[in-house]
Amino acid sequence: MNTQSELKEKLVAINRITKVVKGGRRFGFAALVVVGNQKGLVGYGHGKAKQVPDAIKKASEEAKSSLVKIPLREGRTIHHDTYGKSGSGKVLLRSAPAHQILTMLLEHVCLHYLNKDLLRIFLFCEEKKLAK
Repeated sequence: MNTQSELKEKLVAINRITKVVKGGRRFGFAALVVVGNQKGLVGYGHGKAKQVPDAIKKASEEAKSSLVKIPLREGRTIHHDTYGKSGSGKVLLRSAPAHQILTMLLEHVCLHYLNKDLLRIFLFCEEKKLAK
């Protein structure tokens, strides 16, 4: 199967940029897009244009051209915790524990098929169990 066909795109942010000129204001847009195949292949892109769809298209093209292969442990998480900092932005990536897949599945079932109060009760019980 082609890797380009199984890539999923996620629009992270759209910013409106205003430039004040003699005749008034000119608007532009900047988009940030992340693409990946959820199997360790990921990339991001930033695009600017006068219209939102054009900015998103430019960002997704840049993201697809900047794909990086990330090694995964057990095919589902990163090997170790990583801390990154650029300017005032800080990111902490943590490896997921083995039981987190089950927790996410139960959250999904509770959200879509059951009452949201059950989800709150379940998450409270999970936190107490993990704290022990």
